[in-house]
Amino acid sequence: MRRATWAAPLLTATLMSSGCRAPGPAGGPLAHVWPELRERADSLLAVGELAAAVSLIESAPAAVRAPYAPDWQRAELAESRRQFSAYQHATVSARESLVVAARAYRAAVWSSQRDSVAQGQRFAADAYARRLAVLGSGSPATALAALELADLSFRLARTGITDSLALQASGVLERAYGWWHPDVALARELLGRNLKNYQGSAARPRALALYREALRIRVATLGPNALAVAAVYHEIGNLERSAGRPGAAIDALRMALASRRAALGPVNDAVASTLSAMAILEGSRGSWAAAESLAAGAVAASPPGAGTPPMSRAFRLGVLGQLLRHDGRPAEAVRALSEAVALNEAAWALSPRDEGSTIQSGLSLHGDLALALADLGRTVEAFAVLERGTSRNLLEHTGGFDTGPTAAWFARLQAQLPPETALVSWVRTRFSALGADEPAWAVIVRDQGPPRWVRLPATADRLPGGVRLRDVFWKELRNAAFWPVRLPGSEREAKLARDMGAAWFEPLRDSLTGVTNIVVCSPELCGGGPLEALASPSGGWLTDQFVITYAPSATLYTRARERTRRWPRSTPALVVGDPAYGEGGEQPWSRLTGSRDEIAAVALALPAAQVLVQQAATAHALRALAEDGTIGRFRMIHLATHTTVDAGHLLESDLVLAPDRPGDRDSRLSAREIATAWHLDADLVFLSGCRPASGMGAAAQGWLGFQYAFLRAGARSVLVSLWPVDDAVAALLVREFYARLPAGATMGSRGVALEGARRAVREWRDPAGRQPFAHPAYWAGFALIGDPGD
Repeated sequence: MRRATWAAPLLTATLMSSGCRAPGPAGGPLAHVWPELRERADSLLAVGELAAAVSLIESAPAAVRAPYAPDWQRAELAESRRQFSAYQHATVSARESLVVAARAYRAAVWSSQRDSVAQGQRFAADAYARRLAVLGSGSPATALAALELADLSFRLARTGITDSLALQASGVLERAYGWWHPDVALARELLGRNLKNYQGSAARPRALALYREALRIRVATLGPNALAVAAVYHEIGNLERSAGRPGAAIDALRMALASRRAALGPVNDAVASTLSAMAILEGSRGSWAAAESLAAGAVAASPPGAGTPPMSRAFRLGVLGQLLRHDGRPAEAVRALSEAVALNEAAWALSPRDEGSTIQSGLSLHGDLALALADLGRTVEAFAVLERGTSRNLLEHTGGFDTGPTAAWFARLQAQLPPETALVSWVRTRFSALGADEPAWAVIVRDQGPPRWVRLPATADRLPGGVRLRDVFWKELRNAAFWPVRLPGSEREAKLARDMGAAWFEPLRDSLTGVTNIVVCSPELCGGGPLEALASPSGGWLTDQFVITYAPSATLYTRARERTRRWPRSTPALVVGDPAYGEGGEQPWSRLTGSRDEIAAVALALPAAQVLVQQAATAHALRALAEDGTIGRFRMIHLATHTTVDAGHLLESDLVLAPDRPGDRDSRLSAREIATAWHLDADLVFLSGCRPASGMGAAAQGWLGFQYAFLRAGARSVLVSLWPVDDAVAALLVREFYARLPAGATMGSRGVALEGARRAVREWRDPAGRQPFAHPAYWAGFALIGDPGD
């Protein structure tokens, strides 16, 4: 097709910026022959016809020759001849394994194209393992399997695997074929996509550089009109949009759309993908009519049953539904969003439903459908839909979601709510074109009456400079927590807290008459941080007006309340802390200052406790308690240890304990091991390490950190810190918390005990009469998640 004139400068700049010339032509009269031959040879190998595949490859040089085929194809042919010759000389068992690997590789590609990501990942892992065993890590065939496994791992949010495999494959392919090869471009794209999606704004320049490298290779090897070139332009457009450069973004997306429409026609998944990206771009620029038209076009271009992956159609329906709701057409929005949610539910049912698939699940669209239903006055149904998308992974690992009638489910929930308690959830749209300017909502559930949905218009307001109030406030608190010098309270922080309270909480007051206890059921807490750090317009902290606790979802709150049990006073607790870390390693762990005093205070408050400290505080000791079932007989568990937080690997964060063996530096228990191997019946797990609640976040699932692991293991509540905590503060809060915690059969209200401990920390005075912990960074970062107790 004839390229539009506006495309020429971008394309020329792309090629000139490479600093070198691509070897050989991008194509030729026989450029299509080699890909067809290679596909036929791979098909023959997959069905065990090795001799026929070798014969086909050996006949290829007559067709794949200069000047009729590009240099990269001739290099690939030469490597394939070496590869298939090696296949012939391999042992029988090795050949059989390679046949199975070829079959698994093709199955992985087929599964990926149909959104069966978990199944595809298993096939790709099998293909990669077999080729690695037979051919070694330096084989291009192994590298191709690594790239397929990397792509599927990316789609399951297994970011570390994606990076390592793509880097490994890139090096192998460059050595085998040279820099100018389409599969080298594929590795660059995977690395760029991983950076773009999981490393935040700081990684955008590097991601964009990787995509531009891929674009130069694609244009040089495949020609400017190739679909692979269009795919890279599409990704560059998305990156430029997220970087705030809409002009460059629309140029790249238009190039992608022109090539895709010319090659694929108007009805195609790739065409729809670019239309959807353009809709998001126009929405971010406030061009709502254009955005809605493009979104409708994207849905029309990806009809069901036309080769469209279900989750791709769901995403486009979600974009359209959000735009329709923004335009004040909730009934139409409900239709689009209902279909999107149904498609995502179907994909979720086929997924492994692990932490990685949760990130990519699309379950956050339940919140958008809930808002549209609330617009129509269908308040109970709206809340039920919101719940079905909230903390879904944890729900399914702890009993599943109640699939009975909505009215019965809601009545069961309200039966567990005392009159003085309210459940509150904050809901924001996740669509990037709306998210910056669309106000949040809150929904309040009391023991009687329907849910009350409240729009919070001020949550979309911007501060001077265009930043959002909530971003500034939570950043201030976290920065203060990391600051090595203690900070006093300031008027700036107090004003931000009042402004946040006015925007996010004050509109709820009329629905909270008679409420003394608030249970926050939002996965991201209150707009991204703890509610107790907010203040009322008069200046009083909300934590002084309400007992504030958290629950992953209303359903899990209900389930935990229904499991409340009465304990004998002699029921033991488990107290672990002050590990005696070893001296090995470059950076041996320092002792947690104040940990010994903290453990002594806990042991004093819990006289029946089993205490593991110093050399006894090992991973081996805790594993032994889990293996023989003793861990399930503790009413309370208190852990005061270092933690490592792996934000990219979900449940691979660790509790760092004393060495199991002399000479070791430490021993560790991962959050994954706790989640899967521990079987708890504890009312409370108190983890006072630094930032145990951190981890990778999912839109409707919250932070998949240690609190997730302990709740999944069976704990009714978990007390964690949301950011790094001063050791002296932690010791003081622990002492004050346990001093306020009754030791009776039901333990009393853990929420009341925590609220009192927070106040004691805030008001504590040193010998000079100063209040060194008055800043909310010191006392607001402790959260009780789960059943708050009676």
